[in-house]
Amino acid sequence: MAKTKKRRRKKHRGTQAGTKTTAPRRRPKSRQEAKARSRKSRQQKLDTPPNWRSAATRAGITAVIFAVVIIVLGMPPLNGIVFAFAAFWIYLPLGFWTDRFMHRRHMRRKAQSASGEDKK
Repeated sequence: MAKTKKRRRKKHRGTQAGTKTTAPRRRPKSRQEAKARSRKSRQQKLDTPPNWRSAATRAGITAVIFAVVIIVLGMPPLNGIVFAFAAFWIYLPLGFWTDRFMHRRHMRRKAQSASGEDKK
């Protein structure tokens, strides 16, 4: 039959000069490499300080869920919206302060473990 169906080619990106580059490999080659990538991305996430945008996103999602639950339980929709608005303004600083506390605790432990390794 046709050989083109059997033979699969990798996609190349060519330039006008004729040079070709292959797409970068996105999947890990081994399980150890996948674990190392996962650890690295987790460490980067833990090392980034908290911000108000992430706290607002989380508070907004929680407030919407809160409003839906209140409306489903039988309260008038206006009451659900008012309670959700109040919940948003309560969850916003509470979430940010909790994230800040956890980040500072993580950084303290990281600094202690780094200084503990130096003393050994």
